[in-house]
Amino acid sequence: MTDRLEQLRQRIEEIDNGIMRLIAERIEIGREIGRIKLENAMPLRNKEIEEKVISRYINWASKIGISENSARNLSSILINETIDAQYRMIKSEKSSNVLVIGGAGKMGNWLCRYLAARGHRVIIHDRIRSELFPSVERIDDVIYDMDFVIIATPISTIKNCLREIIAMKPKGVIFDISSIKAPIINSLKDAAMRGYAICSVHPMFGPNTNSIWDKNIIVCDCGSQKAVEAAIDLIGRSITKIIKIPIEEHDRLMAYVLGMSHALNIAFINTLTRSGYSMETLNSVASTTFSKQLATSRDVANENAHLYFEIQHFNPYNVMALDQLVQSLDEIKKAGLNDDRREFLNIMEKGRKYLGGA
Repeated sequence: MTDRLEQLRQRIEEIDNGIMRLIAERIEIGREIGRIKLENAMPLRNKEIEEKVISRYINWASKIGISENSARNLSSILINETIDAQYRMIKSEKSSNVLVIGGAGKMGNWLCRYLAARGHRVIIHDRIRSELFPSVERIDDVIYDMDFVIIATPISTIKNCLREIIAMKPKGVIFDISSIKAPIINSLKDAAMRGYAICSVHPMFGPNTNSIWDKNIIVCDCGSQKAVEAAIDLIGRSITKIIKIPIEEHDRLMAYVLGMSHALNIAFINTLTRSGYSMETLNSVASTTFSKQLATSRDVANENAHLYFEIQHFNPYNVMALDQLVQSLDEIKKAGLNDDRREFLNIMEKGRKYLGGA
């Protein structure tokens, strides 16, 4: 019995190795398709073809006893990996000189690697040395030769850094990638009024992101349309989803998208720590909803605590969003205790309609 079991496990390993080789071959064919599309100025994504691939997997799944959900997930993973490989082939039409201040930090380093892969010449200024990119100790030695000056420092230090950069009167485009704009909004708008090519950018993802083809990047207009368009060109218009908004709208939106959502997940974990139950006990009886929420909250708990504090601390609109969250929890609590269930049902119905449901 033991020998037979080992033989079967070895056979599974052989099949797994074969599957991985086929996936590698599939991705390489996808790259070739991508090259043909790029040479002929065709869009890389084709939703109709993607739906056909997903349908093909679902049809096969029904024949061999695999669930439709698993087939959909598997096909989506393979499609996404292929699209990632295709988008990584896109180079910028023009190579620019880019200085990234804070380029050795996590998000700064991601940006440096992304821009270098696009064909740009990247150098950094940081108190920490980078092993991947050339560094300069003095910004004023190089700033006048830069097409772009990007600030990727922490929220708590970005105000002084931006002022120092503007005081040097660079000729290139200036932008930051800060998660919160309140500390620098006045400086950004003032610089734009004085004729500087300046805007503000916010990648809506973290430094562990491999590909940005399906990610959001916000570009904030501070008064220089030239800077907005130049920043979008640097990032790549066709590579990701770029959302242009006035700088004044940014932090109010982030109060819900970042501040409230972070706080909700931190509160979820904080409540569990007070429950008196171990994580093992709760996991042993977990529902699907609990497991999904736990996975998201675990990701939040493992993020940079200093960054998450600054996102809460520096956004003046967070108080409003968190007050609304507390009010919503209180309404749900009261509705759940009420013998008349209509109030609770109404809350859920309003939520369904807001989310686009029936």
